[in-house]
Amino acid sequence: MNKKIALGSAVVLLGALYGGATWYAGERAQQRYQEALEVVRKVMGADGVVSQQYQRGFWTSQAQTVLQWTPPAEPAEDGAAPVPATPLRLRLDSTVRHGPLAGFRLAAAVVETRMALDGLDEHARKLLERTSAPTLTVVHHWTGSNDLVLDVPAGEVSEGENLIRWKALRYDMALSADRTRLRGDMQWPELTLRVHEDPKEALADDEDEAGQEPEVASTMAMAFVGLRGDFDVRIEDGLWLLAPGTSQGRLDKLTVELQEQGAQPKALVALQDMDFKAAIERKDAVFGWNVTMQSKGKIGPMALDSFSLREEVSRIDVEAVRLFQQALVGAYRASAAADAKAAFAPEAPWLATLAQAAPRLLAALPAYAVEIKATVGGKEGSLKYGAQIKSAPDQTLVEERGWGPALLKHSALDASVRLPKAWIPLIAEAVGKPVPAPDELNALLGMAQAQGFLTQETDHIASSVQVDAGQVRLNGKTMQMPQLGGAQ
Repeated sequence: MNKKIALGSAVVLLGALYGGATWYAGERAQQRYQEALEVVRKVMGADGVVSQQYQRGFWTSQAQTVLQWTPPAEPAEDGAAPVPATPLRLRLDSTVRHGPLAGFRLAAAVVETRMALDGLDEHARKLLERTSAPTLTVVHHWTGSNDLVLDVPAGEVSEGENLIRWKALRYDMALSADRTRLRGDMQWPELTLRVHEDPKEALADDEDEAGQEPEVASTMAMAFVGLRGDFDVRIEDGLWLLAPGTSQGRLDKLTVELQEQGAQPKALVALQDMDFKAAIERKDAVFGWNVTMQSKGKIGPMALDSFSLREEVSRIDVEAVRLFQQALVGAYRASAAADAKAAFAPEAPWLATLAQAAPRLLAALPAYAVEIKATVGGKEGSLKYGAQIKSAPDQTLVEERGWGPALLKHSALDASVRLPKAWIPLIAEAVGKPVPAPDELNALLGMAQAQGFLTQETDHIASSVQVDAGQVRLNGKTMQMPQLGGAQ
């Protein structure tokens, strides 16, 4: 009898603990919902949240939030008042399951949110009839960390001959308990984009009367297949725009085609096996990042044995980025303001914030560099260019002459190219120019070298230009250039 009583008491105790844990989880889930809503209000402003409701249940709760964004007013003709734009509303319907086994998972809560646009006119609804609402599933763990899954179902939007079609996109992410580290991966099997242009439809009546011959209609088609990647970033000091971290990915195939009316499609780009990596690093008060990409395939008629790109940015002031973020949020709120004209006036607060960011950005002496390499027929060519601010621009010169002359005086630019001579006929063919005969080509190259525009090696031609403090050097020789705005 005592064993039965003890067993019964244990069952009651476990039930009470489970119920208490479920109640606590529900309380915590509602609290997290309100905290997230406050973050949204800070970004979008008080008018950005149209409505919100939360119906608390023991096992499951229901929540609905409606967000609103009002595009800038459309300018009217003849000096009339701007035409107010129709607000765009996003409805978020959430099902919150809470408890020790929320949604049959060991978690504090599982939140499934469906996203839908409200207030669409008949034309917009028809455009989106072959799409489904994205869903976001968030698993709140007892430790405070979160797992997130964003699913965008396959869909299609088309109008006339214009089309965008995609297969299902999925992001799997993990957010740390302190909200400072976000890791995840993504998969997007396929995207197709087709844009049709008919110059006859855009040609004005007066141009028709002038006897201008309209160009033929054309269709540009782009597609990528097999995009996937992963990322690991750290959100430091609220710097969401440039979060330090790494990302890498792969794209199996990228194609771009152009088809003019009455002609066969022309392949502009056909790249494959594209690998890319990116890294953003913060050191004290500045950022830097680099991006690399490697691929192979064809650009026009040129078959590339290999193709690579490296881009590097350094010395980006952290505080300037923070101010730029504030300006972005301010610009967003201004665009939704009732008096959009005043919001975008020169004295608008967000423009003042942007003006504060500019001198900080330049004072850190930022630099930018790109290197592109390609191998065609076993011969490698390269192109390099870059720019850097060598000293903070003179504010007096900025006020007197403008930013152009000031930046020219305080910056340096350089570019160089090295191409195999065997590429020249291929390039001429690619751009639709007559292929020069060997003797003619040698004569042209000799003339260009004599004038200082290039130098010749056995199998390559090369050229370089540097601009430093307004002085221009072409292949090592100083050139006299006109002063821009009177920069000294």
